[in-house]
Amino acid sequence: MAGIALNIIPDDLHEVLQRFVAGGFEVWVVGGALRDMLLGLPPQDWDLTSSASPEEVMRLFPRVVPIGFRHGTVQVHTRVRSIEVTSCAGLQGIRADLQRRDFTINALALTYPDGLLLDPFRGRWDLATRTLRAVENASARFREDPLRTLRAGRFSSVYGFEIEPLTFAALQETAPRLQGVAWERIRDEFFKMLLGRQVRKGFAVLIRGGILPVILPEVTRDAEEGTDRDCEETLEHLVNCVAYSPRRIQVRLAALFHHLAEGTGSRSGGEGAWLVASAIESAQLAQTILKRWRASRNLTRQVVALVTQQVPEGVEGWRDGEIRRFLAQVGRDQLDDVLALARADRMARRDRRRGLAVLRDLQKRVADELERNPPLQRQDLAVSGRDLMQAFHLPSGPLVGQLLQTLYQYVLEHPASNEYKILMDFLKKKYTLMFQLPPKPEGNKQNQGG
Repeated sequence: MAGIALNIIPDDLHEVLQRFVAGGFEVWVVGGALRDMLLGLPPQDWDLTSSASPEEVMRLFPRVVPIGFRHGTVQVHTRVRSIEVTSCAGLQGIRADLQRRDFTINALALTYPDGLLLDPFRGRWDLATRTLRAVENASARFREDPLRTLRAGRFSSVYGFEIEPLTFAALQETAPRLQGVAWERIRDEFFKMLLGRQVRKGFAVLIRGGILPVILPEVTRDAEEGTDRDCEETLEHLVNCVAYSPRRIQVRLAALFHHLAEGTGSRSGGEGAWLVASAIESAQLAQTILKRWRASRNLTRQVVALVTQQVPEGVEGWRDGEIRRFLAQVGRDQLDDVLALARADRMARRDRRRGLAVLRDLQKRVADELERNPPLQRQDLAVSGRDLMQAFHLPSGPLVGQLLQTLYQYVLEHPASNEYKILMDFLKKKYTLMFQLPPKPEGNKQNQGG
């Protein structure tokens, strides 16, 4: 057992640990926070194992939630965080607990207050060599929880670990069992994998390990609509697009889904129409997948919008009015994500140089247009529906909305015309017959005569 400095442990966790010791109980720091601490990374979630029973933990602390009481796990709430505490039978119990862990890098425990590291499976060595190795019997570990196969991909993506051969062989054998795992658990693990800095390594594990076809068959579908090579190239493009995307979950999901429908459907309507239809079909597939994963409505809405509103080809020929229509459709809040996805898509292409040059020009034109602050939404119009109803004696109804839409389209093309009088004159000229207003009364002729 080696000694480790405890100064990285936050103050509120120190207080919890001290209360266990003061109560006469043994306590150990375990889990991912200890792994991250040894890797020199800021720990996130802290987990503890103690000789105290769940009932004793509940008596020790004022704020405890029995999240897994039957399995000996409760959650202690401090002023800063929630800490999971699992009960075990002393030193022998902690060794048995570590033996049931998934990988050696997680089968570590830190004693308190002396700071000694329990490392019965040489996890610290595997951390140093960036090796992911199952604890003892790899097949048994994966069968206990098939989600661990996907977690291996996550550790490759987040930490850059290489998977030890016997562990990888067991992973391949167990991957089909993921079909029995709750989609919410798969979603959470996959999202963490997707945000890794070495996400290509994570995808390599998922693809070679047979995991991706189980959790995302839409991405690895058979070549019923094309050749195997077509599917391989599409998958390669999607993975590279994810890798070139910023580490924002909505952008990385959109990067993974943005060409799911590539290669399907007819191109009889021309390349541009086919690409629009492909984006819409890809967005529908994205929505189906995210619904299956039970993703939040907000995230689903963001991803579907990003896939639908991809920057199309041919933007170098856009007029200023088309730039404004693009901004109006995308919206200022989503603009950065749309442009980030477009950049990642073009970075992932073989002919990236021209695509990136066109995109840089578009970004400059977009920035210039935004600096001029043009009216981009209907509520920016200088004329309201009430104005139209009063000026043209119209009842409330669809016609008012149609007229506002006409003005909106006109202002997108001619932003300097967004003034009350100009817009009213425009409508009168455009709809001369519709707005045959009665002449104004000439006034009281008797009064005029004297």
